[in-house]
Amino acid sequence: MAKLTNTTIYGSANITGNFVSTGNTFDISANGGINISSANTITGVVLVNAGAGFQSVPAVTFSNTTTSGITANANALMRIVSATYLAGNVGSGYANGDYLYVNVAGSLANTLFQVTSNTSTTYGTGGINGLSLVNTGLWFTLPNYYNSAGVLNTGNPAYLQITGTSGAGIGANIAMGSFIVNNLYFSSYGSGYVEPPTITFSGGAPSTAPFAYPLVGTTPKIQTLASSMDFYGANNTNILRLYSNSSSSFATNQQTPALAILPPQSNFGTTSILSSGQLYFISGTSSLSGGMNFQTGAGSPTLTGASGQNQFGITHTPSSVNYLNVTGNTTGGGPVLSSGGSDTKVDINITPKGTGNINNYAANSYFYGNVIVTGGMTVAGNTTIENVNITSISVNTTENIVTTGNINAANFFVGTNNISQLAITANTRLTYTASTTPASNPNIGDQWYNTSTNILYEYLYDGTAGYWVDIDSPSISSGAQVFLPTRSTTSVTTGTLANNATANVQIVGYKSYILQKMSTSCAAWVRLYTDGSSRANDASRLQSTDPLAGTGVIAEFITTGANTQLVTPGVFGFNNDLTPNTTIYAAITNQSGTSNTVTVTLTLLQSE
Repeated sequence: MAKLTNTTIYGSANITGNFVSTGNTFDISANGGINISSANTITGVVLVNAGAGFQSVPAVTFSNTTTSGITANANALMRIVSATYLAGNVGSGYANGDYLYVNVAGSLANTLFQVTSNTSTTYGTGGINGLSLVNTGLWFTLPNYYNSAGVLNTGNPAYLQITGTSGAGIGANIAMGSFIVNNLYFSSYGSGYVEPPTITFSGGAPSTAPFAYPLVGTTPKIQTLASSMDFYGANNTNILRLYSNSSSSFATNQQTPALAILPPQSNFGTTSILSSGQLYFISGTSSLSGGMNFQTGAGSPTLTGASGQNQFGITHTPSSVNYLNVTGNTTGGGPVLSSGGSDTKVDINITPKGTGNINNYAANSYFYGNVIVTGGMTVAGNTTIENVNITSISVNTTENIVTTGNINAANFFVGTNNISQLAITANTRLTYTASTTPASNPNIGDQWYNTSTNILYEYLYDGTAGYWVDIDSPSISSGAQVFLPTRSTTSVTTGTLANNATANVQIVGYKSYILQKMSTSCAAWVRLYTDGSSRANDASRLQSTDPLAGTGVIAEFITTGANTQLVTPGVFGFNNDLTPNTTIYAAITNQSGTSNTVTVTLTLLQSE
């Protein structure tokens, strides 16, 4: 053990073993800096640049040690660059899967290629048309190569010489990429290094010179025997504090450092360090029971990319109590973005810059709750919404808008060409249509603005029939214009049916209707029913047997080809499900004499 009292050491000093200074301070001054290592041998090399275009293996030298140690010694271990390789001479007789060897005596690994495709060439059948690099090789001596003039091992490498193959191919060589340094192979790591030596590569005629630097010793250990260790800069400014245990904390009257690093302790809990512009880092592992807080004072921090461009920013709000949470999820579940804070109700606000848009490029969007739109909203995909409160929305979409809840609309416009894409499935308060013709299947209270006459109508039901009533007329009671429902067609096509095979299908129609026509695409037996149970009960009835009254059969048709059957007088039909809907239940039997699809078309007049 060395013990110094009021001692000054000049020049270079190497101190080993234990050292004790009994003065108030121990001052160190060195023009070249202070080097600390836990050993004095080279333990590794960082290859910053592997070089390129070598014509031979370069020599490697290390600068001498600063003490009476042993200088390290190593050789450069070379390889070819990883790249896409092609044959120079394509050769002949090569088969897909053949291996091509580039062997070097004394190498740690030989270079290996595999033929991935071959073709007929001027060299004969089986010329190499594609290669895959299997192993780059690791050599102390470069393999044989040719320059562009075909001279062996002279000048810039152009082609590798193949030394062997797993097949019968001959005559090929491989167009070169480049010889580069892979790493250094040490025969001695040296000793006595208290400063990092310089590594010099010489010779080899590279087009790009390599560069590397050594690592000396293993991880040094500097230990404080107190609860923390401080590092100070100029003007006695505390720039770093290291804490050695979890019981340490900042006192309110002490100077806070610019950077504090705290240890990960199982009993540490949530740690919050207040500051005025400094950055604090709490080292984090899974043993932190309460997590970590990063605080930046009054600043607005940003995360930047490799070139310094801002990638993410946080704007400081001094009185903030509400915030965003990002929560991960298990397999099959997506991550969650949520709001938190002391308020009972915390919104999430998204504000683009200037006139920018908020774009959602998902194939389908689902909103499980109320959607309140107070400005423009453009729908460009399938959207499912529970409840919609609309101040002003203009929808011009070729996709579907489906609501499973309420639509409360003060001003709801739907593009003329897309009205069929609006599907309202429950508790509809209002549907507004702007077109030259009214909607074909309206609900009570729906409104239709006739764009050809500029008149607004509302759909009413008097207990027997529905009507479009002109609500723009000065006196609705005496001069209301009534539009009766118009007939329409609906159809269904079965899958391919064997002759005399039957398909049970559902046709979209009306809750109640008058059947006027029925047509088939080929010979068929068609039965229409009020509900699915009636169809099931009628399944065993023969075609030659008439159905009984009250069994749920609305009508049946037997056609001999692509026929249209006029129904005179019209037949009244209806849906008899527990909750009436627009489904018409049908059974269709193919009687065309061969396997076929059958299309059935109904002409209907809506009565409900």
